[in-house]
Amino acid sequence: MSPTRCRIVSWPSLKTDLQNAGALWMDQEVVVDGKLVSSRKPDDIPAFNREMLKLFSQRPAGRVAQMRRLTRAMDRRLYGSATR
Repeated sequence: MSPTRCRIVSWPSLKTDLQNAGALWMDQEVVVDGKLVSSRKPDDIPAFNREMLKLFSQRPAGRVAQMRRLTRAMDRRLYGSATR
């Protein structure tokens, strides 16, 4: 997928490259543009996961439950306990 005209967030050091490629770079913990979900850094993973779950909820119900379990497992592994 080309970043052209996409709203996107990334590690700040990539800002210039993404803007030069035509993306609208934003400084937020997470940005959703259609089916593209992006975040800046590891601290933003919980927000990224919440937005991904919203996106996955548009899929069949079995996939949503599977992704929620996976997200909780990832949060526990990264942070030691489940987050929101």
